Amino acid sequence: MNFAILLIEMRQNCGHIAFKKETKSKEGLGIHSSMILRFLHRNRLSSAVMPYPTLEHCNNMCTMRSSVLKECLDQLVQKEKESPGDLTRSPEMDKLKSVAKCYAYIETSSNSADIDKMTNGETSSYWQSDGSACSHWIRLKMKPDVVLRHLSIAVAATDQSYMPQQVTVAVGRSASDLQEVRDVHIPSNVTGYVTLLENANISQLYVQINIKRCLSDGCDTRIHGLRAVGFQRVKKSGVSVSDASAIWYWSLLTSLVTASMETNPAFVQTVLHNTR
Repeated sequence: MNFAILLIEMRQNCGHIAFKKETKSKEGLGIHSSMILRFLHRNRLSSAVMPYPTLEHCNNMCTMRSSVLKECLDQLVQKEKESPGDLTRSPEMDKLKSVAKCYAYIETSSNSADIDKMTNGETSSYWQSDGSACSHWIRLKMKPDVVLRHLSIAVAATDQSYMPQQVTVAVGRSASDLQEVRDVHIPSNVTGYVTLLENANISQLYVQINIKRCLSDGCDTRIHGLRAVGFQRVKKSGVSVSDASAIWYWSLLTSLVTASMETNPAFVQTVLHNTR
């Protein structure tokens, strides 16, 4: 094809602006490269038929593809900075499942054999601690991908000095590194469930209930019930943005190799040699 005719057609198909000096800017480089790349593919042309000044930064097919790829990846990085987590976990890819029992297991500061007495749903039974004052705790190891929304304990005013009066809730990613998020005072006349957390969004692995003080400065405490309710994210089957980007990138490389093999016999031999 005559170069003059080629240049005219490129101006008509790619737009006159593609050949202006503004294409040297970072913003226009990706668009410029994309238009030229589509034109070359449509006309089955090799990028070598045009001189370097005409292509403005893209003197061969590889640099054109690289510039388009870089721009797309830069956009993905920018999106990740603006909305962390969106690229790996899209809201459309997840569904929520209500969980009435958010914990995998429970540990206590003492009398672990009686834990089931506060989780059996019967407030007539109870777990009773055995130790020094202010040293009692109940630790929940949460299930994977669970967000805790509600946490409450059942107490009884008839327990008198065994009734907890000041309770705190601490959370953390390890049992040895917990941070208090709630401090609750329980009136002495309350019988039944006392809410410790409501409409919370706790996603840490460990949630610990600390009995800081009992009524009349009692030594041990009694807990008649425990509720931990929330929801769990369940991954839907599908292709994430990250996976789709990887698939697109490998497709781009495959296309580049295929196009280059038609015009470069030496490259064909190199590919065959390295893929045996």
